[in-house]
Amino acid sequence: GIYQCGPASTRAIKEGDVNLDYDSSFVFAAVNADCVTWIHHNNKRKERIFSDTRKIGKFISTKAVGTNSRVDVTANYKYPEVKEISFKITYSQYKNSLMDDRKILVTAV
Repeated sequence: GIYQCGPASTRAIKEGDVNLDYDSSFVFAAVNADCVTWIHHNNKRKERIFSDTRKIGKFISTKAVGTNSRVDVTANYKYPEVKEISFKITYSQYKNSLMDDRKILVTAV
Protein backbone atom coordinates (compact mmCIF):
# COMPACT_ATOMS: atom_id res chain seq x y z
CA GLY A 1 0.00 0.00 0.00
CA ILE A 2 0.87 3.67 -0.07
CA TYR A 3 1.20 5.61 3.17
CA GLN A 4 2.05 9.18 4.02
CA CYS A 5 3.31 9.94 7.49
CA GLY A 6 5.81 11.90 9.47
CA PRO A 7 7.76 13.46 10.81
CA ALA A 8 9.99 10.57 11.81
CA SER A 9 13.76 10.34 12.07
CA THR A 10 15.19 7.98 9.46
CA ARG A 11 18.06 7.07 11.80
CA ALA A 12 15.59 6.27 14.61
CA ILE A 13 13.56 4.04 12.30
CA LYS A 14 16.65 2.19 11.08
CA GLU A 15 18.01 1.72 14.61
CA GLY A 16 14.63 0.75 16.09
CA ASP A 17 14.39 3.73 18.44
CA VAL A 18 10.61 3.74 18.73
CA ASN A 19 10.34 5.88 21.86
CA LEU A 20 10.64 9.21 20.05
CA ASP A 21 7.78 11.63 19.40
CA TYR A 22 5.62 11.83 16.31
CA ASP A 23 5.41 8.87 13.92
CA SER A 24 8.63 6.98 14.74
CA SER A 25 6.99 3.90 16.28
CA PHE A 26 4.35 3.73 13.52
CA VAL A 27 6.89 3.99 10.71
CA PHE A 28 9.19 1.42 12.35
CA ALA A 29 6.31 -1.04 12.66
CA ALA A 30 5.13 -0.33 9.11
CA VAL A 31 8.50 -1.04 7.48
CA ASN A 32 9.54 -3.96 9.72
CA ALA A 33 6.30 -5.89 10.15
CA ASP A 34 5.87 -9.55 9.28
CA CYS A 35 2.90 -10.92 7.37
CA VAL A 36 1.69 -13.80 9.58
CA THR A 37 -1.06 -16.37 8.96
CA TRP A 38 -2.70 -18.00 11.97
CA ILE A 39 -5.20 -20.83 12.42
CA HIS A 40 -7.76 -20.31 15.19
CA HIS A 41 -8.70 -23.79 16.45
CA ASN A 42 -12.06 -24.59 18.08
CA ASN A 43 -10.40 -25.11 21.47
CA LYS A 44 -9.26 -21.44 21.33
CA ARG A 45 -5.72 -22.52 20.57
CA LYS A 46 -3.97 -20.50 17.90
CA GLU A 47 -1.27 -21.81 15.61
CA ARG A 48 1.03 -19.78 13.39
CA ILE A 49 1.22 -21.59 10.07
CA PHE A 50 3.14 -19.12 7.93
CA SER A 51 5.28 -16.03 8.38
CA ASP A 52 6.73 -13.88 5.60
CA THR A 53 9.38 -11.47 6.87
CA ARG A 54 10.21 -10.02 3.47
CA LYS A 55 6.78 -9.06 2.13
CA ILE A 56 6.32 -5.80 4.06
CA GLY A 57 8.69 -2.83 3.79
CA LYS A 58 10.32 -4.20 0.65
CA PHE A 59 10.36 -0.90 -1.26
CA ILE A 60 10.27 2.42 0.57
CA SER A 61 10.03 5.39 -1.75
CA THR A 62 9.76 9.13 -1.88
CA LYS A 63 8.97 11.47 -4.74
CA ALA A 64 11.96 12.94 -6.55
CA VAL A 65 12.44 16.69 -6.42
CA GLY A 66 11.16 18.40 -9.57
CA THR A 67 9.73 15.24 -11.19
CA ASN A 68 7.11 12.62 -10.48
CA SER A 69 9.63 9.77 -10.47
CA ARG A 70 10.23 7.43 -7.54
CA VAL A 71 13.39 7.53 -5.42
CA ASP A 72 14.15 4.33 -3.50
CA VAL A 73 15.02 5.21 0.12
CA THR A 74 14.70 1.70 1.58
CA ALA A 75 18.36 1.59 2.70
CA ASN A 76 17.79 4.78 4.72
CA TYR A 77 15.11 3.04 6.82
CA LYS A 78 16.22 -0.60 6.95
CA TYR A 79 19.36 -2.67 7.09
CA PRO A 80 19.57 -5.45 4.48
CA GLU A 81 17.48 -8.50 5.39
CA VAL A 82 19.33 -11.29 7.17
CA LYS A 83 18.69 -14.99 6.96
CA GLU A 84 15.49 -16.14 8.58
CA ILE A 85 15.70 -16.96 12.27
CA SER A 86 13.09 -19.42 13.42
CA PHE A 87 11.39 -18.98 16.80
CA LYS A 88 8.24 -20.11 18.57
CA ILE A 89 5.98 -18.12 20.86
CA THR A 90 3.77 -19.93 23.33
CA TYR A 91 0.16 -18.86 23.69
CA SER A 92 0.79 -17.62 27.24
CA GLN A 93 3.31 -15.11 25.86
CA TYR A 94 0.89 -13.47 23.40
CA LYS A 95 -2.57 -14.10 24.88
CA ASN A 96 -2.71 -10.57 26.34
CA SER A 97 -2.10 -9.14 22.85
CA LEU A 98 -5.22 -10.68 21.29
CA MET A 99 -7.58 -8.08 19.86
CA ASP A 100 -11.39 -8.28 19.66
CA ASP A 101 -11.23 -9.00 15.92
CA ARG A 102 -9.15 -12.14 16.62
CA LYS A 103 -5.99 -10.48 15.37
CA ILE A 104 -2.82 -10.34 17.41
CA LEU A 105 -1.21 -7.00 18.21
CA VAL A 106 2.54 -7.40 17.67
CA THR A 107 5.31 -4.92 18.40
CA ALA A 108 8.74 -5.61 16.96
CA VAL A 109 11.84 -4.70 18.94
